[in-house]
Amino acid sequence: MIGYGTGAVLGIRKHSLGLGDTLAVAWSDGVGDATIYGAHVYVEPHMDGKTRGLAVRLRVFIGRDKRTQRFTARHELGVVGTHAEALSKWGRAAWSADGLRVGAVPGAEFFLPKERLVPQP
Repeated sequence: MIGYGTGAVLGIRKHSLGLGDTLAVAWSDGVGDATIYGAHVYVEPHMDGKTRGLAVRLRVFIGRDKRTQRFTARHELGVVGTHAEALSKWGRAAWSADGLRVGAVPGAEFFLPKERLVPQP
């Protein structure tokens, strides 16, 4: 299931990412909704003139069917210096009945409530 989810997420992305860019993948199967959500947490190179490193981002996919699948806007989680730091801070994604929690540090997770899971126009 993880292989299918990773393949589906990476195949849809406009820019090709390697598996090394992925920090976490989680599908909401069995959490209680009829709609299936997929979370993809990944890193991309970042440079804003002052800071150079990796931008940690989240994209949530709505549905699994490629013909009807939609996704939310990209969520910016933070900027880190290394892939190891990104993994230690953001390498966990878990669905619950009320939404998605991303983060490996208890108390510092990013929470995205299900009410905010709307498709990007």
